[in-house]
Amino acid sequence: MVTEKPPVRLRPVRLPQNYQQFNGYKPQPLDAREIVLGDDMKPLVDALAKNTHNVWAREKIKRGWTFGLNEYVDSNQKRSPHLLPYEMVDQRIKDANRESAIEFIKALQLFGIFLEPPVHEHDEGAEKEVQAMQQFARTYRAEATYAVTSGKWYFEFEVLTPGFMKVGWMDIASSPEAGIGMDDRSYGFDGYLVRKWHQGAETYGREWKVGDIVGSFLDLNDRTIAFSLNGELLLVCKLFNIQD
Repeated sequence: MVTEKPPVRLRPVRLPQNYQQFNGYKPQPLDAREIVLGDDMKPLVDALAKNTHNVWAREKIKRGWTFGLNEYVDSNQKRSPHLLPYEMVDQRIKDANRESAIEFIKALQLFGIFLEPPVHEHDEGAEKEVQAMQQFARTYRAEATYAVTSGKWYFEFEVLTPGFMKVGWMDIASSPEAGIGMDDRSYGFDGYLVRKWHQGAETYGREWKVGDIVGSFLDLNDRTIAFSLNGELLLVCKLFNIQD
């Protein structure tokens, strides 16, 4: 969709020279031209810009606004094309939010309030996740003739190499392109990122290491899936419907 005018969420209002707010405050312009923010403040500016959009969107949603391709308001509907995750909004809105954040920081400095740039901490967990997602993965699954439909089943394996792996159970109806736990037809445990997988990931279990023995349980009578690490049973991973 192409619009002739850039997307705006604020409309300018001309105020009289003697304008004064109800609390007695009279707005006055501030000269912040001499203040220059360093590159180390960029993460803080971006965070403030994103927060500005999120606060605006939350208030809009509370008042009944929903997403629409064009801004539209009547007695029954209120729609805005800007009700999107911050990463997806128009670049001009991002730039405007960043400019507002920069002016806000400069105004604080004029009043003697100086914000420290955020500390960059090494997030080992996030680094492991990025490495895991970038690795090439191959899913090994048994032929459909070996599928089980009743009873209790168990298998185990030994971790021989470090790195990202998932182990678990997959329904024969699961798509061949889907990895374990990436759809609603499979359940998996990943001891590298310490997560259980089923239509996404959640924290589960403990980290495995080379030499550990991982067990995988399937109980079709109690409708449960669970995993163990070196003989110690972890929490039940999944309770599923028997028709699944």
